[in-house]
Amino acid sequence: MNYDHPGEHGAWRYASAERSGARQGAASALGFLEGGRTLGALMRAHDWSATPIGPPAAWPQSLRTAVSIALNSRHPMFVAWGAELTFLYNDAYAEILGAKHPAALGRRFRDIWSEIWPDILPLIERALGGEATWSDDLPLVMARNGYMEETYFTFSYSPIRDESGGIGGMFCAVTETTGRVLGERRQRETAAALRASEEALREERDRLYALFTHAPGFVAALDGPEHRFVLANDAFLLLVGGRAMVGKTVREALPDIEGQGFFERLDRAYASGQPFVGREVRIVFRKAAGAPPEEHFVDFVYQPVRERDGSISGIFVQGTDVTERVRAAAQQRLLLDELSHRVKNNLAAVQSIAAMTARGSSDMGEFLQAFLARLSALARAHDLLARNAWQAMDLHTLLSNALDAFGARRVVLAGPPVTLDARQSLAVGLMAHELATNAAKYGALSQAGGRVEIGWAIPASQRRLEVAWTESGGPPVRRPERRGFGTRLIERSVRSDLGGEVALDWRPDGLRCAISVPLAGAAQEKAAALRA
Repeated sequence: MNYDHPGEHGAWRYASAERSGARQGAASALGFLEGGRTLGALMRAHDWSATPIGPPAAWPQSLRTAVSIALNSRHPMFVAWGAELTFLYNDAYAEILGAKHPAALGRRFRDIWSEIWPDILPLIERALGGEATWSDDLPLVMARNGYMEETYFTFSYSPIRDESGGIGGMFCAVTETTGRVLGERRQRETAAALRASEEALREERDRLYALFTHAPGFVAALDGPEHRFVLANDAFLLLVGGRAMVGKTVREALPDIEGQGFFERLDRAYASGQPFVGREVRIVFRKAAGAPPEEHFVDFVYQPVRERDGSISGIFVQGTDVTERVRAAAQQRLLLDELSHRVKNNLAAVQSIAAMTARGSSDMGEFLQAFLARLSALARAHDLLARNAWQAMDLHTLLSNALDAFGARRVVLAGPPVTLDARQSLAVGLMAHELATNAAKYGALSQAGGRVEIGWAIPASQRRLEVAWTESGGPPVRRPERRGFGTRLIERSVRSDLGGEVALDWRPDGLRCAISVPLAGAAQEKAAALRA
C-alpha cells in the first residue's frame, strides 16, 4: 500500500509493505542495534552469550523493538528483560548511571541499583504484573559516583509483552529532576530564611521602636540641614504639649522657641559634625495655643548622624526634662537660706530674751527661772512647727500647746479655724507664754477661781485676725508703774514680727489684751515696712 503526502518540494511516498519486507530481509540481523551511537556500538561489541538473554540474533522481536526505540532516543531510557531483568540502556541514560557505566550493560537490574532496590521494587513488581506506573520527583539515595547522594527522578515503568502475550520485561523512560527539586528546595529554604530574617528584623525594629517610643527621656530624629522631624517619642510629645511633629522642621513645629538658641545650636552641630551637650538649659514655650508660657529645664544632646561616607545626614536628639530636679534644687537652696535666716533670728531672739530678762530680774535665781521658762515656750513653738515640717500651723493647736500647763478648765479657747505661717506661729507662741505667765503671777490664774478666755475672729471682707485675751476671777488689777519685759516682748512681737497692733487694758476686774494682725502676705509686708 502506498501513502502519498504533498510537500513543499513535491511528494514523498511510503513504500509498499512488500518492498519494505524485501529491504528487511536484506538487512543485517543486528540492524536494530544500528544508529545507537556509543551504546549501540557497545551493545554490538558486547559478549551477550554470557548473559541470561543470550546473543542479540536470538532476541525476540519485542525486545529488539524496545531496544531500538531506546537507542535511537535522546531521552534517558532503559530496558530490563527476562527473569533476571538484564539491563540495556541508551546514551542519555548512561549519564544517570555515572560511574556505574559502562559496567552496568548486560548486568542484573538488582545488582546495578542495589542501594535503591527496596524503594523501586514495588514499582517493578507492578510493571511485571502488567500495570504501568508513573512516579513524579521520586526521592532516591543512590551511589553512582562513589558516594551516597540525594537524587530525584520522574519516570514510568511500562510492561513489555513478548510474542506469547506474556510479560517479557519492562521499559522505562526517565528524567532526572534532582537539579530542579534541589533548586526549588533551596529557593524555598532561602525564601523561608529571608522571611525569618525579615520577621526577626521586624521584631527587632518593633522592639527598638517600642523602646524608642516609651523611653523615659525625650528622643527625636531630625533629617537634613533643615532638621525635619522623622521620629519623636512619647516623652518628646509630652514635653511640647502633644503637637504634631513628624514631617515638620523644628522651626515649623516649635516656632515659639525662636530666639532661645536651640535652632542655632542645631545648625552648628549639623555643620560641624560635633555634638552639643546642654545641662539644665532653660526653655520656655506654650503647650497649646493661647496657653501661658511654661518654663522648663532640660539636659540634652544634639548628636550628628554620619553616613558611611562621613557626611552628616541628620541630628539625633536625646534628653531629659529636669525641671523638677532644678526646682527641687532651687527649693533646697531656698530652704537652706531660710534655715540660716531662722537660726540667726532665733539666736537674736534668745539674746533679746536674755538681755530683757536680765534687766527685769533682781538676782540670778529669778533670772534663770524666767529665762528658762521663756526658752521653754520658744522650744515648744519650735517643736510644733518641726512636726508640721515648718509649714502652716493651726491657731487653736498652737494656743492649746502653749497654755496646756495652766489647766484646760481655766483657759477657754474659742474661734474659727485660722492658719498661721512659721513666723506668726513663733510670735503668737511667745506672746501666749508671756500673757499666761503674767496671769499666773499677778492676774486671773494666780487664784483658784480665776480664768482666761481667748477668742478670735476674722471680720468679713478683711485680711486681718482679731484676738482678744480676757482675764476674770482674779485679784484687782492696776496698771503697772513701769513697762516690764513681758509687755515689751508682746508689743515688739506684734508690731515687728506680725506687722499688727496691740492694746493692753488693765481693768480692775482683769487684764484685757486686744491684738489685730494682718494675715499671711499682708502681715509680712507690714512687718518688713516697720523693720525698715
